[in-house]
Amino acid sequence: MLKICFLSFALAIYCIGCGLRNNKVEVETNDAREVYENIFGERYLVANGSFLDQKKDRVETGLWQYTSLERTFVFFGNYTNGLPTGEWTFLLSDGVGLTSQWDVYSNKLGIFSFSVPFALLDSTVDATMFKLTTLNDSLGKVTIIVNVDDKLLTKEERGKFDSESEIGIREQGYTFEGRKRQIKKRDNEYFFDEYLLKDSLNKPAKLYRLYGNDPQKKYFVEFTLFHAGPKVDLVKAIYSLMATSLYIGKGRFLNPYVLSE
Repeated sequence: MLKICFLSFALAIYCIGCGLRNNKVEVETNDAREVYENIFGERYLVANGSFLDQKKDRVETGLWQYTSLERTFVFFGNYTNGLPTGEWTFLLSDGVGLTSQWDVYSNKLGIFSFSVPFALLDSTVDATMFKLTTLNDSLGKVTIIVNVDDKLLTKEERGKFDSESEIGIREQGYTFEGRKRQIKKRDNEYFFDEYLLKDSLNKPAKLYRLYGNDPQKKYFVEFTLFHAGPKVDLVKAIYSLMATSLYIGKGRFLNPYVLSE
């Protein structure tokens, strides 16, 4: 569940309430000038962060702070072994700050884990797909679907996969506008789709989908979030944090740090 507070943006950022007791949040850069690139292609400068593992997955630990290089947006919180945990605070461009409590979700079969800021009701759709629905959250309706399949996606199959996915959206009664993005990390490729949906009553919703083969080339992974509700910018930041904290077995699905290349 999210808590709301109001913020004043100036040379420094202050949080009033939110459990932070009026602490001053200094926006500083770290010596490494690490850059975090979220799933949407937006870049953030990192302060205070440190890694347990610099060479491979760059596993985060301790307090991290991210400051947008493109707009007024800051968020910060703690990592435990590469997974966001405990209280995270998001300072939005409209002067509102929100805090959320993050916990680690692991599926029943132990194939994957990632962090979430919601209370969830989970269910198995089929042998490879898991559906997670938020319970009474202030963000409206949020549904997460995670698909982990040991059948890898080939280049030849990708066009068919995209086409069938969009047919499925239409069959659910939505019209949509889409934006596609390709993400390259070393020798691995990922694909990201962002859809603005409208139902038969012209009510808007958003659909975000990241997919690709994991770096170890053992699984095809699809990480999807459906959102119908307020605070779209916040949900986008939450989705990106969840997606970049996704681990398949012991390996990270997507490393978001630019200097790790």
